[in-house]
Amino acid sequence: MKPADTISNPADAGAVAASRNARRAFLLTTLLQMAPMVASRAAPAGRPRVLAGYLSGAIEPGGSIEKRVIDMLSPMAAADIHWMPWARALLTAAEGNCLLFPLARTPEREASWQWLAPLARDRIVLVLPPGLAHRGQQLADLRRLRTGAVRSAFLVARLTALGFQHVDVAPAELANARKLALGRIEAWATVASVAAAMGANGQLPAGVQIVPLEPGSFTMWLAASSDLNTERLVQAPRPARGWSAPLPVAFDTRT
Repeated sequence: MKPADTISNPADAGAVAASRNARRAFLLTTLLQMAPMVASRAAPAGRPRVLAGYLSGAIEPGGSIEKRVIDMLSPMAAADIHWMPWARALLTAAEGNCLLFPLARTPEREASWQWLAPLARDRIVLVLPPGLAHRGQQLADLRRLRTGAVRSAFLVARLTALGFQHVDVAPAELANARKLALGRIEAWATVASVAAAMGANGQLPAGVQIVPLEPGSFTMWLAASSDLNTERLVQAPRPARGWSAPLPVAFDTRT
């Protein structure tokens, strides 16, 4: 009896060899197709994207914060800045290979980002209509107001921590200004830079009072996604170019 792997017919031997070659070709093609996919997951290609989010006129293209970011970036990271609505900028940055500004640094965000450089300072304020101006210093009363806020995890979390009981979320700050003017909300929580910018543009209801909700300010940062090697993204601090000076207020866009 012949061994099981012995083939007596030459035609059969040729068929087996052809089948083996076809399998090898298929496997090689599959591996070559997979290689770029594996490489792209391991390390993002190209220069990082630089993203910025609009903040209702307070932070915008051509302003001092954008100029500060450009001044900080090393030549390898310098690129066109992509401006977009803030919520979309945050979602886009989550894809990786991104620098993002301006981002408030909070304990909840601490581990998700690499914090490269502080850019400006801001503070949370409450915008009150004229009829409620007398309640401006009474936080216990303010907490009970139906308060509008933009869709922001940072802002809503701070209002919750301060004890606000009725927070009405809107997609844009201009919507909150309109709702306040129409009496659909009793107060409007925002940041000082946005209130100042909208006031300068005539977008606030007449006679409103702007009241700080917290005694201190928070810092807005240039941040990097966690997948980036940040060693060469930002230039070394240079006091002569203002790195050691006090941080500017966020509403300082064109000066």
